[in-house]
Amino acid sequence: MKKATITAFLIFAGVVGVLAGGSKLAVAQEVTQSFPSIADLAEVLSPTVVYIENIERQARSDVPESHNNPYFRHFFGDPNGPRTGAGSGVIVSGDGHIITNHHVVDRADEIQVTLTDGRVFPAEVIGSDPEIDLAVIKIKADDLFYAKLGRSQPVRVGDWVVAIGNPLGYRYTVTFGIVSALSRGNGLNHIENYIQTDAAINRGNSGGPLINMKGEVIGINTAISADGQNIGFAVPMDLIRPSYDQIIESGSVSRGALGIRLQPLTPELKEYYGTSKGVLVADVPAGPAQRAGIKQGDLITAFNGEEVENSAQLISRVAVNRPGKEITLTVVRDGKESQFSFKLGDRKQIFSGVAVSESSAPENESVQTVKLDELGVVLERIGEQQAATGFYQAGDYVISEIAADSPLREKGAAPGLVLIRINDLDVTPINIKKIRAELNASGVVRLQIKSDRGTRLIGVRPLVNQN
Repeated sequence: MKKATITAFLIFAGVVGVLAGGSKLAVAQEVTQSFPSIADLAEVLSPTVVYIENIERQARSDVPESHNNPYFRHFFGDPNGPRTGAGSGVIVSGDGHIITNHHVVDRADEIQVTLTDGRVFPAEVIGSDPEIDLAVIKIKADDLFYAKLGRSQPVRVGDWVVAIGNPLGYRYTVTFGIVSALSRGNGLNHIENYIQTDAAINRGNSGGPLINMKGEVIGINTAISADGQNIGFAVPMDLIRPSYDQIIESGSVSRGALGIRLQPLTPELKEYYGTSKGVLVADVPAGPAQRAGIKQGDLITAFNGEEVENSAQLISRVAVNRPGKEITLTVVRDGKESQFSFKLGDRKQIFSGVAVSESSAPENESVQTVKLDELGVVLERIGEQQAATGFYQAGDYVISEIAADSPLREKGAAPGLVLIRINDLDVTPINIKKIRAELNASGVVRLQIKSDRGTRLIGVRPLVNQN
């Protein structure tokens, strides 16, 4: 009872108690147990939200012949008849501009917009940005209520937010929750830096606004996790706003790019680099970054002076800039921090013509088979005839065998992949002896491997160094 009394005293006094071993008791200021009423906010903002119907009339080319059978049509209808989809949007200007998701209006032959007062208007697509799932449409109407666009940068985990939309046909539904996480990615779009929220979002909410307590739109709801409940994602307004402005100006979007292939840090690579933050450069094809001196294996830790935590965050920060914009990357290489300044290239041009960079052919030595017990693999060297039949280059060392306990196996490595580099040593006959010494001396090593899909880096702990 005395211990409980002391603990309670520490909590209410706002004191952090230091326990044995330097541990600290986590103490927070007491949160007032009262929930804000959002009735006034919902009443004011609901008229800015619209119901969008996407009507597709063109006959589909992928309909199986069996679906045109009269019996099929009798029970299931004409597969080539009009198809409709529905979603949400938010009016963001007095002259009728509406922000929604690209997938809400994609392939539409006709778009109808219904306001909360019951008026229905046809809409035209002004432009879209599929990479972030954004579309801007417009209606011709008077007496419109429109929402104010806010910023997503100040948003913090735990902030109250409101979602308004048309889930499952229940029009103008208001839900309430908090920001659950920031800088999320789920693989749906090329550029992702989602705000995660537990405000209920369902099918039909797509394109609707995520609103802060000031009544500002801080994101556009775009997706949910089908495996859980109340796990929704919104495209942040700071990512949307530059694309929206370009669409209003020209009807299209152009964005800058570094010209780098990125990958996240695995636990082993975090140990190798001695940090848990940053983004790893997996490959540098010909482009602006390569010309500036960025190299494969560099760790990007900041973009324009702002710390970078993960690849989704870096990609979204780059994406809000137009081609030709001067930027600065902070990079860690060989334990030293450097800065590289250069102009962004055009994302469309870079990613339409980019090719996987290949390692130069190694020296023509006669070492044909190399067994690396430290990694649990056997390597076979590729000859000229073998190189002509696939993506290999003459002199490449290909994994021919991989042991059951190989640390590469759990990283997805398999026979047929090329082992290009170990730490900073190219896998060549002349370096085999140095490579063995590196494997026996290092706690974690960095490997560069290549497949027909490109190159990537993995961090592994050699068998001799595993606990």
